[in-house]
Amino acid sequence: MEITFLGHAGFCVETSHAIIIMDPWLSPTGAFDGAWFQFPRNHHMGAYVQEKLKHTHKERYLYISHEHKDHFDLKFLESLENRDFTIVVAKFRREELREVLGHYKCKQLVSLEDNEALAFADGYMKLYLIDSEINRDSAILVKTADQAFLNLNDCKLMERLPAIVEQEGPIDVYAAQFSGAIWHPTCYDYPKSKYEKIAKAKVRSKFEAVARSLETVRPAVYLPSAGPACFLDPSLIHLNFEQNNIFPHTPQVIAFLKKRLKKLKVDVPNLMPGDILDVGSRQFIHRSGQPVDPSNLEAYIQDYAALYASLFDAREKRYSHVPPGDTLAKLEQEFQHKLDHLTLHQRVTVPLYFQFRNAPDQMLRIDFPSKTIERAAAVTDTNYYSMTANSWEIERIFDGTLTWEDFMLSFRMRFNREPDIFSTLIHGFLTMEAEDMSWFCEKLLALETNQERIVVEAGGTRYAINRLCPHEGGDLSQGWVAGKTIMCPRHRWIFDLEQGGRCSTSDCSINAFALDED
Repeated sequence: MEITFLGHAGFCVETSHAIIIMDPWLSPTGAFDGAWFQFPRNHHMGAYVQEKLKHTHKERYLYISHEHKDHFDLKFLESLENRDFTIVVAKFRREELREVLGHYKCKQLVSLEDNEALAFADGYMKLYLIDSEINRDSAILVKTADQAFLNLNDCKLMERLPAIVEQEGPIDVYAAQFSGAIWHPTCYDYPKSKYEKIAKAKVRSKFEAVARSLETVRPAVYLPSAGPACFLDPSLIHLNFEQNNIFPHTPQVIAFLKKRLKKLKVDVPNLMPGDILDVGSRQFIHRSGQPVDPSNLEAYIQDYAALYASLFDAREKRYSHVPPGDTLAKLEQEFQHKLDHLTLHQRVTVPLYFQFRNAPDQMLRIDFPSKTIERAAAVTDTNYYSMTANSWEIERIFDGTLTWEDFMLSFRMRFNREPDIFSTLIHGFLTMEAEDMSWFCEKLLALETNQERIVVEAGGTRYAINRLCPHEGGDLSQGWVAGKTIMCPRHRWIFDLEQGGRCSTSDCSINAFALDED
């Protein structure tokens, strides 16, 4: 088995009889409306994939893990000339991937359920799914008679790794995300000290999650991948150079793992697109030049950004003619449509304010319990959630350029919240499409009504807790106990066992209570 790194979360896995292309994000226009670009640059790998799919008699597959545009690059897929391959996707409840690819002319479209395998001549691939409505993702295992590659990409299946290893046996090569990819704290108006404190804690817990997964999987090689992207838009480029944020680069995770895993022998390379690993020998049979490291990072990104300066000027000019008032009217209608489908609206006790940055006198106030929206001149509530963005950025949702989740991942907005507590319902309300609101609420209710309880020990005391994390259903039987807290292995939420299982950063609880020791 040979594994070629395509960049970001992309890989080409080649066995004696099969070629499997994974998450090829190769278009030179980036993702999320040009907010994210591949780091390091990998656009040249498009020709490599074209050749791999064209000149071979092997079985050919193209796997898309989920619909995020840094994994699902439809523009690149449409550029492929030889389509004698099978596309493999996960069978999520939401059918966006299958609907879009249903019109794509290729050999076959196969959708696999969780833990379902698809055989090829000298092995098989198997998918592992997360489908929590607020998050859809999948991981893939490729296995032959004597070699195995497990690629988690963004999929936070840490709690399932023990079962996967037990079922599938040794994993030779393991790939997983090590950096952040979310708008908190990236887009929040925090003081610098608080911003950096949150970012440092997130990076530490992410690196620790990677380390613990390596202790479980025990691969010969770990391939750090699936991020971070880089940001070339002049309004975002500063994110590349912040000393502390949630976008660490590969040398940082390599240094952390070297100290953290002194007793575990695992190779952790700093990858460049085009690097080829021979799994049998655990050696790279091709390296693609000097990796980007702290010594050349800033110059690399500035040169990269210079290539796209005209792109961002054109973006703004295209939509600047649309009056903000027209966009606000559309937004009010869209939010009302979402409210009508949000069946758990009464649980949201703080209003949401939405304001245009380029028209600050135009603001919406959304009252969730009453399902009403009104125009407001200013934020007048003590407790509230607020969001600001340019009107022309929002207009790109209404013309179909972006989904709501695409827009949120563009990082082209700012948030404030008082108190500074995460609300799953507001998160879902802002990121999901209106037609998904009711499914989202049903999933939350299903988590709440799950009565399965487990017992964990912390600091010499046994506690009964809910087994499933209320956020997205992570299995707390695989959680990490530290002091009197337990951390969910999926998104690393921390619950205070002495405080009834309350989460310190959200309004959720795992209903913990101490058991008698008689």
